[in-house]
Amino acid sequence: MKNSVDITIPLNELETNSIPGITKNLGLALSEASRTCFDNQNHQSNVKMYLEGETECQCKITWRGVVDEKTKKSWADTQDLTEWAATGVAILLTIKFTDY
Repeated sequence: MKNSVDITIPLNELETNSIPGITKNLGLALSEASRTCFDNQNHQSNVKMYLEGETECQCKITWRGVVDEKTKKSWADTQDLTEWAATGVAILLTIKFTDY
């Protein structure tokens, strides 16, 4: 039987230095990549993401901060951008749905 939940995923949580194994600087990079990737697809904070699987979930992705031109240029390689952003979101989802 599947569970249905609604959760908020705050990307800025990656920056708190409170995630085991993630340094503050790595967290900052993952957060920046995630915000930039969503911005690249014309999404704003509070965008909804739907997950399906063992748990069905409507996630509201939130963040603070602006993605400026310098940041966009820093993440111009869209493959790297997507991989880093996906890693950041996956870490936050893992924290929400597991005991890690």
